[in-house]
Amino acid sequence: MSALQSILDKTKNLPSISSTVGRLYELLASDTAGAAAIARAIEPDAAVTANLLRIANSAAFGVSRNVSSVRQSVTLLGPGRLVDAVVSSAFRTVLPRRLPGYGIDAAAFWKHSIAVALLAERLGKQLRVADIERVFSAGLLHDIGKLAMAPELEARAEAVRAALEQGQQSFAEIEHAVIGAGHDEVGAALAHRWSLPEEIVLAARWHHHPRPPGEEGHHAVVDLVHIADGLAHLLGYGADIGELARDIDASCTTRLGLCNKTLERVASEAIDPIAELSELFASSDAKPRQRPHRGRGN
Repeated sequence: MSALQSILDKTKNLPSISSTVGRLYELLASDTAGAAAIARAIEPDAAVTANLLRIANSAAFGVSRNVSSVRQSVTLLGPGRLVDAVVSSAFRTVLPRRLPGYGIDAAAFWKHSIAVALLAERLGKQLRVADIERVFSAGLLHDIGKLAMAPELEARAEAVRAALEQGQQSFAEIEHAVIGAGHDEVGAALAHRWSLPEEIVLAARWHHHPRPPGEEGHHAVVDLVHIADGLAHLLGYGADIGELARDIDASCTTRLGLCNKTLERVASEAIDPIAELSELFASSDAKPRQRPHRGRGN
């Protein structure tokens, strides 16, 4: 049995992302699904509903009115924002308190995920890329493989520590050397198992090593997530074991036509929304809050 298959077999004991996400994607793919049908698909999931209302009332999601019901959130957020909010809600419910193999807790992992999601989305809007409605979710879920890899790395902590001390490999390379698989492969397999869209599967699989045009796995969404991942680490969102920096592949910025000035501006403008969504789940009993309208920007 391969290392990847062994890890995937163990993930059957992990909480999975809510099936509400899959139902929502199916409904939104239908031209006949109205707000009432979409709301009915979400409302039975109490955990997702509670978190959806928190997120919908966040200034980072740009709704100027207080959102008090699922039906209202469907109407006010619109399809794209609704998917972002529901995926965020569902994802937050499956995070463990700590990811011991990576030396981070849920708050740090969540902050990094939110940072990558918002940065990727803002870069995508700047470039007016296709499939922009998938970019936020792809960024948010790019590291889901770490949920399964964390206990495997913790069980081999001495080998991981020894490899880090040698300083000759990236952490992704250490995963493969010690475990025989990486969180990128595991993440793609989990995304596929959860019936998530192809762009999300590809972003999980290739966010460290984006494929060039013409190769299997190439997608503009992957390039955006890769760049956003690097930016998030440069901004201090996402320190993990070893405080490992992420290099941004210059070929990604070149083919997207992104210059350093644009990256710096987008990163600067994203700081407040990142903080807003990161703080939203600082405590499990947080209530939806009314905020002055600031919007998510372009």
